[in-house]
Amino acid sequence: MSWALGRFGSTLDSWTCSSYGAQTCFTPDSYPIVDFLRENVYAVLDSNHGFKMLALGKLAAAEILGRRQPELDAFRLSRFATGALHPVSASPYPWT
Repeated sequence: MSWALGRFGSTLDSWTCSSYGAQTCFTPDSYPIVDFLRENVYAVLDSNHGFKMLALGKLAAAEILGRRQPELDAFRLSRFATGALHPVSASPYPWT
């Protein structure tokens, strides 16, 4: 980690930190991924939906405990391989 961050050493004075900034991830269809990425790796990648993801927490926890949740099928990683992407929506919420 020190090697990777060391390359930014001479530019640290130009960086700023603010309360509203955060690292986020974006998916090609801008919808979250909620799925097992490996047998022992479960991910909830929000695609910058933030607080709107609170509704998925209970479902994700149930899946981690071994109870598959069909409600999460639309957010599986496999949707990219199968081409089952979400339609474009004017709604700010992916589940409406």
